[in-house]
Amino acid sequence: MENEVRAVSTGVIVALALFVADVLLVETGRVEAFDLAVLEWFRSTADINDAWGPPWFEEAAGEITALGSYSVILLFSLIAAGVLAIYRHTLAIVFIGVAISGGAIVSSVLKLLFERARPDVVEHMDTTFTYSFPSGHALISAMTYLTLAAVAIRFINNTLARRYLLGCAVLLTALVGTSRVYLGVHWPSDVFAGWCLGGAWAGASWLIAHYLSLRVSKGGMGADLGESDV
Repeated sequence: MENEVRAVSTGVIVALALFVADVLLVETGRVEAFDLAVLEWFRSTADINDAWGPPWFEEAAGEITALGSYSVILLFSLIAAGVLAIYRHTLAIVFIGVAISGGAIVSSVLKLLFERARPDVVEHMDTTFTYSFPSGHALISAMTYLTLAAVAIRFINNTLARRYLLGCAVLLTALVGTSRVYLGVHWPSDVFAGWCLGGAWAGASWLIAHYLSLRVSKGGMGADLGESDV
């Protein structure tokens, strides 16, 4: 467990450092050429407003991006809370609620702080209402799916199952973020920032859950946050 704590702590620091580096690149304009190149890569050479791939692929991208929407995130969070409620893991429910709602607030505040405009070089394939940086879908999906996985694996002793669950969370996060660029509603640097900050938030959530479970276990309530032997 000490090795896991050390690895997650290092991951949080690295993710935050990458987020800061991304912010500096965006603010100085040094990432504009890269952003544009990646955005155009997802578009047809004949028509920049036409994303590559058949119609069903474009539809699939829209469905995948919905996995990072607030409504879907709220639904999954409520389902997870319901399962935890059945097993009377009250602290875990409170923890998930605070972690996810706190991350959503951070996302909204950062958008208002940076006020970066959405890409205007391609036609948007999804409706948007807020600023571009950081990507809310990338941040919220990373924060939510990784946080839910971080809590869930505390109830699982099988190492392979824990890795599989975490891998699924990472895959969902990657797909949602990539779909935002494919749909033309975010610059790649927006998504990268969301991934970094969301990952850091989830990692910090895991560390907090770990230390809280150690503290409450001394009072006989360790199972409320979940315990594992690995």
